[in-house]
Amino acid sequence: GSSVPLHMVGATRKASALAIWNSSIAASGTPVETYLRSRGITLPIPESIRFHDNLTHYPSGARVQSQLAAKSFGIASAQAVVGNGAAELIALLLGELQGTVGVPVPTFGEYSARVSPERLKTFSSGRPDCSYTVAELESFASGVDVLVLVNPDNPSGHFLEKAEIMGLVDRLIAKGKRVIVDESFVDFADPGIGFSLLDEAYLESRPLLCVIKSVSKSYGVPGIRLGILATGDLALA
Repeated sequence: GSSVPLHMVGATRKASALAIWNSSIAASGTPVETYLRSRGITLPIPESIRFHDNLTHYPSGARVQSQLAAKSFGIASAQAVVGNGAAELIALLLGELQGTVGVPVPTFGEYSARVSPERLKTFSSGRPDCSYTVAELESFASGVDVLVLVNPDNPSGHFLEKAEIMGLVDRLIAKGKRVIVDESFVDFADPGIGFSLLDEAYLESRPLLCVIKSVSKSYGVPGIRLGILATGDLALA
């Protein structure tokens, strides 16, 4: 599960770009010229503008982004998906998964918003501080296919410790349940109790687990939305 060295990725991308260039043709007389003329551009088309009839979309840098994220978080690049913030990854993931989705409430609203009403099941402990126990979550999860757990939770700040989360994850996976743990706020947990499930071996041995993290929240970079989804289910990643 080791990542390809980044210098090798760069060399591969360079070779691919050169191959595309060599198989392209000058843009004059092609749909490129038709488009430019339709936009009112009448200047001669320079040789540097080319046309390739097999190119239908802008090339993606997702593989390199996943490799960088994997290196940063200590997981395999095949386990990582990088997105435009956690919200995009939540939408993609819940659109891909089947069955009912259980969400403790109140919590980050993106999860409930991305599931159709007939698939969504919610749970509330009814306590003023919105806290819940592992036993309550496990009982609730018995009636759903997918359990969502934001830890620490938002907006309550309720936090389950490492042993509690790991035990819950293993028991639910043993029952065939898929578990989504959102640890976007774990970097704000009190010193000494924060933890992450982003571990290559841990994810590999638990393919029904998905971990989501909003990198933007941790680093607070203005104007940048960045999130990572990690899972040992390589068909899903």
